[in-house]
Amino acid sequence: MALQTAPLAPPTPAIPPGFRLPLALRSLLRRWKKVVGATAGLSLALAVVVAFLELSAGGTYVFTSDYTETAIDLYVLMRGGVLAPILPGERFGEIEDGRLFLSRARSFPEVQGVIGFVLTAVNRERERLPNGRPDGEPWTAVGVFGDPARVPGSLMLRAGRWVRASNELVLGPSLATTKRLGVGDRVTLNGRRFQVVGVGYVRGLGFGANGYAYLDFDTARELARSRDIVNLVLIDSTDPRLTQERLRQGRDLQVLTREEAIASVLQLANSRLVVYVLFSALALGVAGLFIASVLGSSVNERRTEFATMLAIGVPRPTILSLVLGEGLVISVVAAILGTLLGIGIGELLNSSFAPIAQVERIAIFEPVMLAQIGVIAVVLGAVAGLLPARRALALQPADALREA
Repeated sequence: MALQTAPLAPPTPAIPPGFRLPLALRSLLRRWKKVVGATAGLSLALAVVVAFLELSAGGTYVFTSDYTETAIDLYVLMRGGVLAPILPGERFGEIEDGRLFLSRARSFPEVQGVIGFVLTAVNRERERLPNGRPDGEPWTAVGVFGDPARVPGSLMLRAGRWVRASNELVLGPSLATTKRLGVGDRVTLNGRRFQVVGVGYVRGLGFGANGYAYLDFDTARELARSRDIVNLVLIDSTDPRLTQERLRQGRDLQVLTREEAIASVLQLANSRLVVYVLFSALALGVAGLFIASVLGSSVNERRTEFATMLAIGVPRPTILSLVLGEGLVISVVAAILGTLLGIGIGELLNSSFAPIAQVERIAIFEPVMLAQIGVIAVVLGAVAGLLPARRALALQPADALREA
């Protein structure tokens, strides 16, 4: 008996590999060139934002490090004076009877250290001109009372040592660099010869500290032939509030705690921060328009595709997810690339400009920036894709297919 075999079923056509992928991923892969272009554009914009955030953090550090990195608890100056003079006409002010005031402050049992400053203009003489007159240039000399090396974090020496004698001086790093001077060189100030024994500065004098010449306190007063004054006093105290009350008795002084000093200088830092925020907002605005343009173009090119999908019953939320998803993918990838590129820009700025400014860093990357950039990128992608997504949902299948 012959065996009867069932007829073979027709072979099932193989599913192309591309159609085995999710719809959203297939949509992105078909448009990879435009997706890559949009990602690159947004990455550059976010890199600019990261760089501005780094500069903002670096600027805040430069403004506040004098007050956060030392053991100084109190900053004393005359009422009406400015703790961090930067504009023309701003001064620390002058505390009369400087020697007596410094001795009194040092006598308090809770006080661990006192550093006093007197600032004066001096003439640095280099050589004599043919007419016999000295060729000079103005310098700012700072007479320092007390030993800043004994107050943790106050003395920032780059080379050499601190002043020990009346004929010695320490040059600020910026001054040493611009004048091409170093340890062992000799300079003449107001007709008096000094030997450079160190390169460094004392924290607490604000933004010009890198450009001053530091001398013994009494020597600076003799050079300037000034009366008995002190411009700024820094105090390390185990009980800052008690010392603050004692110093204010009988004198019209500003006695600022560390927190008050930081708040004061941050007002200057905030003005710079506003500029960075404005430039960052501009970069993000351009990036948002760019993504919206790319997604809008995508919707226009795919009108027939979306109309067909609507006609065969594909839910509108699915189409919405295709448009918004494309924007979010672009934003997330751009956030990663932009952050890496921004960090690279920050390091380039540090290596190029920090040595010129005589600071350790001018751009600082903080971990919180990762979250900030991630949130900015996601929100930007969602907002930029919102209008194109609404246009995709508003399509009427019959009209779109008729136009095709």
